[in-house]
Amino acid sequence: MHAIKTEAFLSGKKLTDQNTLKGALSALEQEIVPDSPPASSSKGYRKSLALSLFYKFYLTVLGDKASARVKSAAEPFIRAVSTGSQSYDSHSKEYPLTQPMTKLAAKLQTSGEAQYVSDIPIQGGELYAAFVVSTKGNCKIDSLDASEALKLPGVVKYITVSDIPKGGINNFMPTSFGFASEEIFCSGAVAYAGQALGLIIADTQRHADEAVKSVTVTYKEQKPPLLTINEAVAAKSFFDPQAKPLKKGDPDTAIKNSPHIVQGAVSTGPQYHFHMETQ
Repeated sequence: MHAIKTEAFLSGKKLTDQNTLKGALSALEQEIVPDSPPASSSKGYRKSLALSLFYKFYLTVLGDKASARVKSAAEPFIRAVSTGSQSYDSHSKEYPLTQPMTKLAAKLQTSGEAQYVSDIPIQGGELYAAFVVSTKGNCKIDSLDASEALKLPGVVKYITVSDIPKGGINNFMPTSFGFASEEIFCSGAVAYAGQALGLIIADTQRHADEAVKSVTVTYKEQKPPLLTINEAVAAKSFFDPQAKPLKKGDPDTAIKNSPHIVQGAVSTGPQYHFHMETQ
């Protein structure tokens, strides 16, 4: 963004004047109006981050004229190499339970010798795939046409739920372990944007990726998207229970007979996941 009002305010001002900094921060705060994409940080955080970066820039421009009390804020932050250790208690009487053991693949992975799919040499006749995914959620598929994609160079086939053999199951979750089933390919009701609708098979990854763009999908019965926990609760949109409740004793009676009962709710906000691997 171009902070025109802040720029105009600073024109001709004396940077060593404390009021100049206060006025510039005030003007910039009014100019910054962050958008709010669902996966982004909060508006308040991004606005405060922009103000902090401007403050650091301001001190950098001041240089030696900045007071010793705030001068260090303009200096690059040097972080030393981090180290850490973890210690776990174990009980020898329970071995092999709680016994520290090296992961079988640890040496191969840490030495770089472990072989992954991308490390395997290309085989003769190898094909590549790319998912066709929904661009909307909380709706139903009206039509799905891959005819134009199938005409493109290198495209071999388009696979959908109808290609699952008779007796096959359109589910990729191990329900025997208590997990709720999830469709491999959407069978009609689109649960979320990005859900797999089909799979393009081609002779190269580039051809597969390009063909995906030519698949035409239309939707119907579009309902409002549920973007927060509160919206989902209000719409009574819940996941199926995936585990049996663990109950010890008779908590219902204990609570009922308690002299005091405190009720409340705890909400944990979202955060970005830090992947250990390059996902």
